[in-house]
Amino acid sequence: MSDIGRNDPCPCGSGKKYKRCCLAKDAPAPGAWTTGERDSALASLMRFARRAELDGDRAAAEVTFWGKRLEGMTPAEAREAMDFEQSRVGFHEWLVFDCPLHGGGTIVERFLARAGGGLRSGERRYLERMRLSHLRPYEVQAVRRDEGLDLLDLWANKRVRVRERLATRQLVQWDILAARVILGPEGYPVLDGSPYLYPTRGKELILRCLRRLSRSLGGKLPRADEATFFKSIGMAFHDLWLELVARRPPPTLVTAERDEVVRLVLETVSRQRAERGRALLEAAAGPAVAYRATSSESVQRALERPARRARPEDDAPPEAAAEIVQAFYERHYRAWLDEPLPALDGRTPREAANLKSARPKVIALLKDMENLSARERLEGRPAYDFGWMWGQLGLERSG
Repeated sequence: MSDIGRNDPCPCGSGKKYKRCCLAKDAPAPGAWTTGERDSALASLMRFARRAELDGDRAAAEVTFWGKRLEGMTPAEAREAMDFEQSRVGFHEWLVFDCPLHGGGTIVERFLARAGGGLRSGERRYLERMRLSHLRPYEVQAVRRDEGLDLLDLWANKRVRVRERLATRQLVQWDILAARVILGPEGYPVLDGSPYLYPTRGKELILRCLRRLSRSLGGKLPRADEATFFKSIGMAFHDLWLELVARRPPPTLVTAERDEVVRLVLETVSRQRAERGRALLEAAAGPAVAYRATSSESVQRALERPARRARPEDDAPPEAAAEIVQAFYERHYRAWLDEPLPALDGRTPREAANLKSARPKVIALLKDMENLSARERLEGRPAYDFGWMWGQLGLERSG
């Protein structure tokens, strides 16, 4: 990657030109810090944040961070939500880098003003970089193994290339995340902090939420000050993570008529009790339930039935199993293009791709499928390549 030009957008995501942001006189020039300096700087900052003088600010921050999120939960659910490691880390990062204090500024700014002179140069440079950081929404466009990621800033609709090694073994194409991108020790954008990872299908919900927050704060923040906006709503990314990931309800099966499907199995110790149970259920639920079948087996038969053991010939070699899976996927997805889908309002993917209004839904479906396939590949399982489908549907494939 080439050096960042003075007139290029700043990689920190502020929306300003590089020369007017991280290259400005009030920001530190790119300089090296070691992993040890980074870790010691964070440890010192977190100790400072636990000082008694900040007790009131911390209590107010907890109320702001959790908001009304806990009101709809039972005490046990609230404890579980607050005990998630992502919740604990997310809160403390937001507290020290983003949350405004009662007397003005943030904890990291107050720490640097009071104790900055006693820090090593690398420690101070790192904290100055993080002081400017904020969470932003990104879509992973490409993963360069052990090198870095190509990200699309979903708010600014601009691409940023970051240097990263560990995340290239954990993230896949089309992943959606909220992350802090800072100018690293060598002057290149890097990821720092603990990002929130979301399902690909959560992209539009996240953007709708951010737009709504932007409209509600429109008259309260300086125009074009994206950094201030994202710092002020940083806790929203945690709310979205709880909703889309940690506390996401299980999927619901529906019929073609969009009626919810629930499979109920009643087990009893006799056929007579099974018949009585069936009668009670049908009397209570009426037309909402439909009887399917009754099966019975004597205790003696159950005890005599040998446990089924897999035969050696049941296990296909990995190469053969992969070929079988690929052949199945090929038949299924070739036919899928011309099958009406509820997700496309009854249109086929081919029909929807030709309609401007429905095209975004098709693209979202393809990204979701490719994302799942890429994760299977990352985990060493057989995965299908959907690349051909974009051309078949006449869609441009970004990334």
